[in-house]
Amino acid sequence: MMISFDEIAVERPLGSENNERLLGLIAREAELHGYEVIRLPLKTKLWRHGPSFIEQGGVKTEIFPSPFSSPFSGKGKLKVCKEWEDLRHNGEPFLVLQESLTREALMPLNFPVYFPEEQREKHEILARSNPKCVIAETGKDRMSGLHPYPFFEDGNIGFPSAYKRGDNALKHLQEAYIEIDSGFEEVDTSQLILRKLGKESGVTLLCAHMDSKYKTPGALDNAAGLYALMNLLSELAKRELNSTLHVVPFNGEENYAIPGQLRYMEYLRERGERVRGVINIDSPGFVGSKNAVSFYNIDENKQDLLLGKTKSLERGSQWFAGDHALFAFQSIPCVVATSSNLFEGALDYTHTQEDTPDIVDLSKVHELVADLSSMVGEMDRGEFA
Repeated sequence: MMISFDEIAVERPLGSENNERLLGLIAREAELHGYEVIRLPLKTKLWRHGPSFIEQGGVKTEIFPSPFSSPFSGKGKLKVCKEWEDLRHNGEPFLVLQESLTREALMPLNFPVYFPEEQREKHEILARSNPKCVIAETGKDRMSGLHPYPFFEDGNIGFPSAYKRGDNALKHLQEAYIEIDSGFEEVDTSQLILRKLGKESGVTLLCAHMDSKYKTPGALDNAAGLYALMNLLSELAKRELNSTLHVVPFNGEENYAIPGQLRYMEYLRERGERVRGVINIDSPGFVGSKNAVSFYNIDENKQDLLLGKTKSLERGSQWFAGDHALFAFQSIPCVVATSSNLFEGALDYTHTQEDTPDIVDLSKVHELVADLSSMVGEMDRGEFA
């Protein structure tokens, strides 16, 4: 394969210069191996951000702009809120969210895969409170290494916001000055589909997200997954398959709007194509880990059969915070490959500046490619159906 791991493991959020460069490298690699390259156009918001702060009582404290927040500069009284009930009768311009309010991030408004009523109610409470600006005090994120973490990560909410470490230092009903340096522009980008036609109807989908969060090299999450995917593309290039193969580097898994994933689903609907099975690769090869797979909508006996065809895979627990969820919720058979200790150490590096190439064991990634290559053969013979 011509793309090196180090070329992938750089900050590459959707729509960025590095993301566009990587799209070109992926397309060239696929064409060299005889795949048809399909480009689906996308529009997205490219975020920019700078130093930001809140000042109260002569004390200036660093805050971090929420991704995709609009800019803000202004002075007013703070209303410190610790429970959702505190927001129902708001008369102050600035809200500070603390404690039970910010124990987990708020989902993006109307998130297309899954948006429970509880999340909708929280968004409605915030909208009715009509704040000019919101500051969220947060701790350690359960699903990444960020500490603090952005409570909001959403280009669709109607107020500027930022976040800071939860220290309860900001004073209720006292004036503060807030400066948030943040903004975005709309840019054009694309979602790639790398297609290899088969002899029968139906699609076997191999995928891994190619984008990263902002401010991280995203080596484990998910340069390692994309590197495995492109090696698998090379491995399967000369193999005759029954089903049509879609190799899809999803562009936007780390984006609040998941535009690449939604555009791919739209493409399938437009063409009336049916996905027979999915293999998603996300965050494999963490140092000291083993390769693990979890199964969705697959009979246990067939799970055992699939594992029996591999050399180094072990069974992992199900999780749904990835691209496979789009398909698993439609009862499509899915396999997800990741690090065996994803939830016991690996996640503590993700979305941070410490997610660097030295925490990825590429020998494990190559072992994974060999095992997934065998699994694709079983999927193609209908063993997942």
